[in-house]
Amino acid sequence: MLDQTADSDMGGAKPRKRRDSHADIDVGSGLAEDMLADCLMVRRGQSRRMAPREILFVEGDPVESLFLILSGTIRCCIFAEDGRRLITRFATAGDFLGFASGERFAYTAEAVDRVSVTSCPRAVFEAKLATSPGLCLEMRRLISRELSASCSLMMTHMRLYATERILWFLRGYSERTGIGPEGYVSLPMTRQDIADHLGLTIETVSRTFSSLKASGQIEMPSSKRYRILGGEETGGLSVAA
Repeated sequence: MLDQTADSDMGGAKPRKRRDSHADIDVGSGLAEDMLADCLMVRRGQSRRMAPREILFVEGDPVESLFLILSGTIRCCIFAEDGRRLITRFATAGDFLGFASGERFAYTAEAVDRVSVTSCPRAVFEAKLATSPGLCLEMRRLISRELSASCSLMMTHMRLYATERILWFLRGYSERTGIGPEGYVSLPMTRQDIADHLGLTIETVSRTFSSLKASGQIEMPSSKRYRILGGEETGGLSVAA
């Protein structure tokens, strides 16, 4: 995508934090969310381990199972006919995959780092859905949240300069994954991943990171850890990375 830019700021609602625990992962506080977790056998220890770059499913595959990420990060990708890639979402611990899909997946899901994921056959889930009004309401909320995040990403491509896009992404990602014990956020994805997510070139992303470090807005002891030092907001958009 082109490096479309415009002047804006960002702020907004903070997505809930999620614990990275296989035994009792925090997917929310509602009864319907607990039912979702139980349906996906989170507490039964049945999970699949994935290595970095391993594919969970491919765009166009039939939706036979629904997934919940227990740990790690998955990139959700769409590929253009000329091979260009758009990463629509980085799904992290506590995120569900497949619930907003039709009969076939609309994107490819690939592990960024080491991932643990649990799944439930779609038919089993739909049978439970048919008898649970609470679960139906939760499904509507989850789908609405995914649509809201997609709209927020689209607006960053349309309205924000490169620096604002990077700060929007870093703030949103830290809100979703939490800050580590040393005060830094782990950043498992590559600069190319971030570029493909924000509609920038890898050169622009690398240059912007260098500029943000030089100006004292972020601190990065390595390419895989960061913390935001400034209190400036990038306003008008929600932080849904």
